[in-house]
Amino acid sequence: SVTGVQTCALPILAALAVGNALAAFCLSAAFVGPLLLPLGETGGGFHLTGDSKRGKTTAAQMGLSAWGLPYKGAALRDWNGTANAFEATAEACGDMLLTLDELHQANPAEVARVAYMLADGAGKGRLDRNAAARRRRTWRCFILSTGEHDLATAAQRGGQRLPAGADVRLPSLPVPEAAEAWPALHGRASLQALWADLHRSMKAQHGEAARAFLAHLTAADAVELHATAAAMRERIAAGLPKDAD
Repeated sequence: SVTGVQTCALPILAALAVGNALAAFCLSAAFVGPLLLPLGETGGGFHLTGDSKRGKTTAAQMGLSAWGLPYKGAALRDWNGTANAFEATAEACGDMLLTLDELHQANPAEVARVAYMLADGAGKGRLDRNAAARRRRTWRCFILSTGEHDLATAAQRGGQRLPAGADVRLPSLPVPEAAEAWPALHGRASLQALWADLHRSMKAQHGEAARAFLAHLTAADAVELHATAAAMRERIAAGLPKDAD
């Protein structure tokens, strides 16, 4: 078909992440959500922070493309919403990847509360008009967030302090300048050309990788899965400084 020919002519998205650690990190984040329940882990995630034009959103979209079309109006969400709306959004992304773009759109007075709530995995308890308890929204998902400022700074602008629990569950990761964050151009003439190809690929190829991963996960041996996760934890911990937070 014409669609098949066009798809085959596009670069494979994951191949363009090779040599680009930020992109590879976000692609890896796409597959964390389904692992949380079988491994007995709680939710959490990372906030990518740094000046504009560093490719933060593009990298986050690469991860989100494993689940669906990674653009506004489709799978990509942003920080422009109320705490109640975020509860529904997080619940809808249960055992998946929740991607929140553009922290500057958030209500500064709500950032601390929303960040902690999203990472904690439970919404606010409420009563109905008869004083009976409503069903409390809960979720378990992995989060990728982006913004020019870290979460603590955004919360301070609203006169709030980011709780330590939120900083642990949703730590801010500084993204370096674009040339350092995306050193591998894979034959493209410029970083802008690489990003253009990435977006062309994401628009044409999305939603398949997560399904393939879930098929493998549901057929996996539980004992082997836990052993693999334990080995990865030990390997990562061994590479950390002794005084690491």
